[in-house]
Formats: sequence, C-alpha cells, structure tokens
Amino acid sequence: MCLNNKKCEIIAHQQTVISDPTLCCFNRVNVDDAELLGASLFAGRVLASCCSELSRAIDRLKLICTEDALTLLRVSFSAPRVQHHRPQITQHWLTLTDEQWLQTFLPINVGGLGVRKMSSLALRVYLASAASTGSLQNTILDAVTTSGDKMFGAYLSKWQSISSAVLPLDPLPTKQSFWDSPGISQARQQVGE
Repeated sequence: MCLNNKKCEIIAHQQTVISDPTLCCFNRVNVDDAELLGASLFAGRVLASCCSELSRAIDRLKLICTEDALTLLRVSFSAPRVQHHRPQITQHWLTLTDEQWLQTFLPINVGGLGVRKMSSLALRVYLASAASTGSLQNTILDAVTTSGDKMFGAYLSKWQSISSAVLPLDPLPTKQSFWDSPGISQARQQVGE
C-alpha cells in the first residue's frame, strides 16, 4: 500500500514547523479550515460559513408559508452536515430554553421538529440492530465458546435504567421504534405535553 500524497492532508497551525519529509509532502490545512465528512472539526471559517448560510436561510424561510418552512427546516437544514455543526451554530443564531431544545428533538408526529439527537439515538439504534441480528450472530459464533455478548447486556441494562421500561421475555424487539418509545414518552412529559 502506498500513500497518495496529493490526497493526504496534515492539519496544523500555521506556525507549526513540520520536519518529517513524508508529512512535508502532504497538503497543509489550517486548523480553522479542518473538516471531517463535511463537518468543521474546530470552530473556524467552516463554521462561520455554515452560520452565514443558515442565517440567510432563516431570513428567507420567513417569506414562505409555515408548513413549507418547517419542512425545509427539518429536511434540508437538519441534514447530517448541519447536525454536526448544530451545537456551535445555535449559539450564533438561536436561543432556546432547555425545554424548547428538548421539543426540537422530538419526532414531528408527537409535536417536535424531528431533528433527532444523535447521542440519544445511538443506544436505541444499537439495541435494535443487535436484537435483529442476534440469531445470525449466534449461528456465526456457534463454534466459539463464549459467555454471551457482554456489551449487549451492559447496554440493555443501561437502556432499562434510563427508560424504566419492561422488556418482553423473548424474542427481543427488533424495531427501533420499540427502543425509542420510552425515551420519547419521557421527553414529552418533560416538555409538558
């Protein structure tokens, strides 16, 4: 395997001296301009550009009907690229209470904006995926002597302690909606619905 120096980047401050001959051949990217999968790694020009675009979009959303504006906001402006920037962007153009933030993360069918919070979804998505592939995992790992999936058990316990939900005996539900429902119910209670 050989590195293609034209496709390699080194992220460093301008004043940083790079003496390694291999690293010197890489494209140099200033820390303020560093991106990963379209998201700014550090608050810098990329974030400023994204904030500028969102400010312009918000001004234009006021010119169209509410339903269309909501659809555009949810579908276009809450895309994964913006999801990465959300904590930094909102400091610049939007001030919401904790209760209002919580409501934005709720699905639309229960009164939210449908801008799902990735940190809350991660556990639920993992459990749904692990439950739906459990029999396949057992078949593949049948030859290996193991005491079971410790991570799955730990995450299952964590989900139960957070949600206080009761699990069916067997088989475990494979739909993400099952794992998501208790969290949505709790959030709805917190926003007073």
